[in-house]
Amino acid sequence: MRSRSFFIGTLILALAAGINRLMGFVFQAAVYRLIGPEGIGLFNLVYPVYILILIITTAGIPLAVSKMVAQHLAQNNFRAIKKIFRVALFLVFFSSIFFTTVTLVLFPYLVKYIFYDPRVSLCFAATIPGIFIVSLSSVFRGYFQGLHDMAPTATAQVIEQVIRITSGLLLAYYLLPRGITLAATGIAASGIIGEFFGFGALIVMYLKRHRGGLSGSGAYLRTKYILHEFFNLCAPITAGRFISTLLVSVDAFVIPRRLAAAGLTSVEATKTFGQFTGVALTLISIPTLLTISLATSLVPAIADAEAKNNLTLLRSRSDDAIRVTFLAALPFCLYFYLFAQELTQYIFNAPEVAGLVRILCLGAPFLYIIQTTTGILQGLGKPLVPVKNMIISSVLKLAGIWLLTANPNLSIRGTAYSFVLFFVSAASLNIMSLARLSRFHLPRGVTLSKSGLAILCLCLVSAILRQLCLTWDLWQPVSLVIIAILGFLIYFFILLLTGLITRQDIRRFSFLRKYLPFQ
Repeated sequence: MRSRSFFIGTLILALAAGINRLMGFVFQAAVYRLIGPEGIGLFNLVYPVYILILIITTAGIPLAVSKMVAQHLAQNNFRAIKKIFRVALFLVFFSSIFFTTVTLVLFPYLVKYIFYDPRVSLCFAATIPGIFIVSLSSVFRGYFQGLHDMAPTATAQVIEQVIRITSGLLLAYYLLPRGITLAATGIAASGIIGEFFGFGALIVMYLKRHRGGLSGSGAYLRTKYILHEFFNLCAPITAGRFISTLLVSVDAFVIPRRLAAAGLTSVEATKTFGQFTGVALTLISIPTLLTISLATSLVPAIADAEAKNNLTLLRSRSDDAIRVTFLAALPFCLYFYLFAQELTQYIFNAPEVAGLVRILCLGAPFLYIIQTTTGILQGLGKPLVPVKNMIISSVLKLAGIWLLTANPNLSIRGTAYSFVLFFVSAASLNIMSLARLSRFHLPRGVTLSKSGLAILCLCLVSAILRQLCLTWDLWQPVSLVIIAILGFLIYFFILLLTGLITRQDIRRFSFLRKYLPFQ
C-alpha cells in the first residue's frame, strides 16, 4: 500500500513539474517579447550566481532530510523524524541568515568584479531576500517528500509559478517605461514573490497536517548523529550541484566579455547574451520535459537491477533508456532545425536567433542523452562520475568560448559551436563510463538505419504538410502546430511498426502510465 502511495505521490510531483515547466516556458517567451534580449540578458547574468549562493546555503540538507525522514518513516520512528526536521530547519535558518549577510557585505565587489554589466546591481539586489525564503522552503519540501506526501510540494510549486508569472508580467509591464534595468529587476523580484507565497502555502499545509503533532514514538536520535548523517549524505550531492552551477556561472562571466573582445559594446554584448540564453537555449530545452521524466524513472529502476546483481537487466534497462532518448530527440531536433525561423519569430519575436537554434540542434540529441545517462549513473550509485565528465567537457567548452567567441566572424555563433562541443563531449564521456561500469552497448546498425528511415519519412511528411498549409493559406502558427502534431504521430507510428518503440518503452515515462490501456 505504501509503495502504491509513493507511486501516486511521484506521479503528482511529476505532473506538477511538467505543468511548471510548461508555464515557465510560456512565461519566458512572454517576458522576452515584453522586455527584449537586453532585459533577459541582464537577468541571466545574475541568476546563476543567485542559484550558486542558494546551493552553498542549503548545502544539500533538504535532500538529506528527505532520505533520512523516509528511512525512519519505514521504521515508524516519528520521534526521530521530528528531530531530523527541527535540526535541519535550525541549520538552514542560521545558514541563510549568515549567507544573506555575506552576500550583502560582498555586494559591491560582486557587482564590480563578477558581473559584466554594472546595471545588474538592482536586479541582483532584488534576489537577495530569496536566499532566506527559498532555503527554508526547501527544508519543508524535503520533509514532505520524505513522508511520501508529494501534494504540498506540488501545490506550492504551482502556486509559486502562477504568482511568479502574474507578478512578473505586471511588474515588467509597469516598470518598462522607466527603463530596461527596472523591468529586469521586476522579473527578478517576481521570482522571490512567487517563492514567498509558495513558502506560505507549505507552512499552512504543514500546520494543517501536524495540528496534533506526529503520532507515535521511536528511538531517540542524538543531534551529533543527525549532523554526521547530514554530512555523509550532503557532501557528494552539494559538490555535484555546486560544480555544475559554478560552470553555468562561469559561462555568464566569460561569454559577454569574449563578445566584447569581438568588438561588441557592453549593451550589444548583454543583448546578444540574452538572445542566446533566452531564446536559443530555451527552445532546445523543451524536450527535457520527457528526458528528465525518463531520467527520474531510471534512478530507482537501475538501482533495483544493481541491488539484485542482475547485470543482464541492468544492461537492458540502460540500452533501452539510451535508445528511447535518442529516438525521442530526433524529431524535436529536426523540427527545430527546419522551422527555426518560424518558431523564433512567432514564439519570441526574434527571427534573428534562428541561426543559433540551428547550430544548437546539431548537439541537442547529445544534451538529452546527457540527462538520461546521468540518471543511469546515479542509479548505479556513481553520482560523481557525470560531474567529473561535466567538468572535463566544460573545460573544452570554455576553451571554445574563449577562442571562437572573440572571433568577429563568429561572435555568438562561436559560443553556440562551443556548447555543441560540450554536449557531444559530456554525452560521449557518460556513455564510455556506462560501458565500463555496466557493459552498455551503443545502438546497433539496424537500429540506426530504421531510425534514419523514420526521420526521412518525417522530413517528407513535413515538406508535404508545409506545402498543403501554404496552398490552404493557413495562418502560419496554426500550420506549425498541425505539422508538428501530424508529423510526430506519423513518426511514432513508424517507430511502432519497425519495432524501435515497444509497450515497455512507453511505460518508462512514469507520467504516462496512468493513461496506458495496457500494464
